[in-house]
Amino acid sequence: MKKLFNYVKLITFSVLVLIGIQAPGLVSDYGKNLDARLAESKLSITPFQNTADKHFNGDIEKLINHYNGNGDQVLIEGGESISQVLMRHQLLQEAQASFKSSTFASYQHTLLSPISDIRQQVWDSYDFQVLLNKEVLLFGLIFALVIMIIVELFISLLELLKRRKNRASLA
Repeated sequence: MKKLFNYVKLITFSVLVLIGIQAPGLVSDYGKNLDARLAESKLSITPFQNTADKHFNGDIEKLINHYNGNGDQVLIEGGESISQVLMRHQLLQEAQASFKSSTFASYQHTLLSPISDIRQQVWDSYDFQVLLNKEVLLFGLIFALVIMIIVELFISLLELLKRRKNRASLA
C-alpha cells in the first residue's frame, strides 16, 4: 500500500510540474496581448492628441471639454467617445507599467489583477504549451514542490490528529 501511495505522490508531483510549467506561457501570452492592445490604443488616440496639440497646447481634456461644451449632440457624443478611448489607453498604460515592473509583478498582475477582457481572450485562445527554459522549469518545479509540501503537511496533520484520537480513546 505504501508503494502505491508513493506512486500516487510521484504522479501528483509530475502533474503539478506540468501545471506549473503552463503559468509562464500564460503570462507571456497575456503580456503580448497587453502590448498589442496598447499599441492599437495609441493608434486610436493619436489623431485626437494631434488635434489637442494644435489647438489646446496638448491638453486632450480641453479637446474633450470643447466637444462637450459645443451643444451639438453629435459633438457631445464624439467627446464622450474620445474620453472612453483616452480612459482605455490610460488603463492599458498603467497595466503595462505594472506588468513590466518586474518578473514577479508580471505573474502577480496576470494572475491577480489582470484586465478582465484581455485575460478572457488570452484564456479562450490559450494553447497549452511547454516552454523549455530555466525560468519555466524552475517555476514548474517550485510550484510542484510548494503544493506537495502543503499536501504532505496536511496529511501529516491528519495522521497526528488520528493518532491522538486513538490514544484518547484507549485511555
